[in-house]
Amino acid sequence: KKAGFQCLSGRFWQSRASAPPQACESGSAPPAVIRSDPARGGARGLRLAPVSTGLDAASGVPTQRFVDSNPLPRSTFELSSCGTSLFFPFVTNRSNFDTAIVIANTSADPLGSRHQPGFCDLRYRGSSDAGRAALDPVRTVEVPAGKNLAFTLSSGNVAQGIQGVANFQGYLVADCSFQHAQGFAFVTEQQGGVAILAQGYLAEVVEGGSQTVAP
Repeated sequence: KKAGFQCLSGRFWQSRASAPPQACESGSAPPAVIRSDPARGGARGLRLAPVSTGLDAASGVPTQRFVDSNPLPRSTFELSSCGTSLFFPFVTNRSNFDTAIVIANTSADPLGSRHQPGFCDLRYRGSSDAGRAALDPVRTVEVPAGKNLAFTLSSGNVAQGIQGVANFQGYLVADCSFQHAQGFAFVTEQQGGVAILAQGYLAEVVEGGSQTVAP
C-alpha cells in the first residue's frame, strides 16, 4: 500500500497514511538541485526516523523505529564548467616576428545555441624578458556572444584587458568560460614595418581541458 507523504519543509517528509500491520509502504521524495558556486557536484541521502538500535520491545523505545543502515549520502551528480580551452602551439614576437591572435565567442549562431558571455584566461608557456617559463595568467574583459578578442603578442590590447609580452616565444593556452570558442593566430616577420613572411593557423580545441569558472 502506498503511503501518503506530506512535505513538512524543504528536507523533511512525514507519512500521514495509516496501514494495516506488516503492510509494505512506499513513497517518493523528489530532489531539487540548486547551483551555488563553488559547488562542483552533489549527493543525496534518505533516512527514516526515528532511528533506534533497540531490536526488542522495551520501555522508552518507539513503537515504530528504523535501523540506519546507510547514513552517508551517495554521490549523485557532478557539475563541470561549460567552457572551451584553446591551444596555440607556437606564438612569438622575437627577431622581427610578431603574432596576432583572435578568439571569437561563437555562441551566437543560427543553430539555437545559448548566448554565453564570458572571459578568457590566457596562459603563456615559454620564455620572455621576464625570464620565467610560465607567466602569470592574464584575464581578459568579458566577451559578449558574437564578439571577439583581438590582440598582438607584442602590444596586447589594453581595452580588452590584455598586456603585451616582451620578447616571448612559446605556446599559449586560452581557457574561456564560454562554449564554442574558436581561435586564429597569424605569425608575421616584418622589416621596416612591412610583412615579408606570414603564416596563419587555427587554434586546437582541447577536449576535456580545464575551463575556468567565473567567480
